[in-house]
Amino acid sequence: MYIIPPHVLTAHLTGEAVVLHMHTKRYYRLNDTGASIWQAIEQGLGREEILARLCDEFSVEPDEAAAELDRIVRELAAESLLTTGDEPAR
Repeated sequence: MYIIPPHVLTAHLTGEAVVLHMHTKRYYRLNDTGASIWQAIEQGLGREEILARLCDEFSVEPDEAAAELDRIVRELAAESLLTTGDEPAR
């Protein structure tokens, strides 16, 4: 389960998303893949549902989608933009 903390705001643009960490006032720009993952998290989708969406939307193999999802989730969590449900929001 992925959780977006309340101190994180998002603006969706064509093919990308901009994420703002309200505590640090830092902006983060997500490309189309990152934006698709972020939107799926906002919709409450789980890992397997997000992987299926990535495979369909970007015509990639499940292993490639999983590697990209895991990389993006790690990067977002490192910036306190996302938690994985078993860690406290910062």
